[in-house]
Amino acid sequence: MAGYSWQRFYKDGGTRTTLMPDKEQWFVSSYTDHLQLISFFGRVNYAYKDTYLFTVTLRGDATSRFSKDNRWGAFPAGDFASTYLENYQRAFYGAGDFVYERIEVEVGLWYYGTAGH
Repeated sequence: MAGYSWQRFYKDGGTRTTLMPDKEQWFVSSYTDHLQLISFFGRVNYAYKDTYLFTVTLRGDATSRFSKDNRWGAFPAGDFASTYLENYQRAFYGAGDFVYERIEVEVGLWYYGTAGH
């Protein structure tokens, strides 16, 4: 599986500072800001004998908030799960009724970050 995501934010506004007690306008400022974010991501899942499950994910993010030399970040993740599945027939359920028992243990490791917005 693979994909991408992008976002663009625009913000503008202003501030006023007034002096007391005559309420005279002392300072006026305005600002305009924009922020762009883009992400590419991919995931690979692999199951071995329906018991061992492996997942590897890689995400690459870029933001206009950082300088061009430090704009991109890579964020890998990995996951391993082991599943024990047993189907058996219990005597008190009657003929043909099966009970499934599933136990799953999962371990994951990932690296993440933020653009600080």
